[in-house]
Amino acid sequence: RKAVALELGIVLPMIRIRDNLQLRVNQYQIKIKGSVIAGHTLMVNSVLALDSGLAYQKLDGIETIEPAHGTPALWIDRAMKERAEVVGYITVDPASVLVTHLTEVIRTHASELLNRQETQKLIENVKQTNDAVVNELIPAQLSLGEVQKILQNLLHERVGIRDLNTILETLADYAPRTKDLDQLSEFARASLARQLCKQYQEEDGVMRVITLAPTVEQQLREGVQPTANGNMLAIDPQFAQGLLRGINQQVEYAVQQGYNPILLCSGQIRLPLKRLIERSQPSLPIMAYTEIVPKVEVEAVGNVEVELSLV
Repeated sequence: RKAVALELGIVLPMIRIRDNLQLRVNQYQIKIKGSVIAGHTLMVNSVLALDSGLAYQKLDGIETIEPAHGTPALWIDRAMKERAEVVGYITVDPASVLVTHLTEVIRTHASELLNRQETQKLIENVKQTNDAVVNELIPAQLSLGEVQKILQNLLHERVGIRDLNTILETLADYAPRTKDLDQLSEFARASLARQLCKQYQEEDGVMRVITLAPTVEQQLREGVQPTANGNMLAIDPQFAQGLLRGINQQVEYAVQQGYNPILLCSGQIRLPLKRLIERSQPSLPIMAYTEIVPKVEVEAVGNVEVELSLV
């Protein structure tokens, strides 16, 4: 909970642990507000072996899936731990598997955990050091619920709101011009550009990105349409399928190279594109060119083109 507070800027409610005799032996479930969100099975007397990409020998074990990221893995006997590490596997004990899975679920559903009461507490904390921005913004320009929605939009894309002072300052600057919460969320993202770049830089300080071919960008810009649920992409279904296929291919290739890629595009299409690909690539970050701060090294590791088959 402390680590999540430092990363995302929200304080989680207490995590309750209950025994459930209806579950199978070694099975667990993670619930939010009473609904089952995720679950898996732990082999408590084994360790989980993950191929680091450098493994050069197969191991005997029970095939499974690492629950947090969905990658293939093996449950192996504890006595095989050292040997597995020697031949290129990463080994994880069952407790760490559970905690990692729980943390990933929290990151994914953080926006659902931020209610009005928690939002009020966060704003009161800011008010102690910067009451001017709070008094100017709430409720004269935005209601508490509207600020909550903007913060939820940020958390939904795993953007931490720990720097709430900067977020509120930005909202106070732009709220007199627009009351569109999506647009205000994009302004807030831009104000956190340095934080975003640091979040997505690899260990060597480089951001690995996937770009869109100019013709694809142009067609997507022309397809942006305002709706009751915000800007959406109104594009040909065949083109949409080709786009999703191209993005999936480039992401898969980048991951095979050992990178955690970001999709980079123009600010005009960033949010509508996120909404389009969220089902197929829920954890793929999408950044706008304007969110890249100066002196951050960017390396393109893929480019998405759309090939249409004519019948």
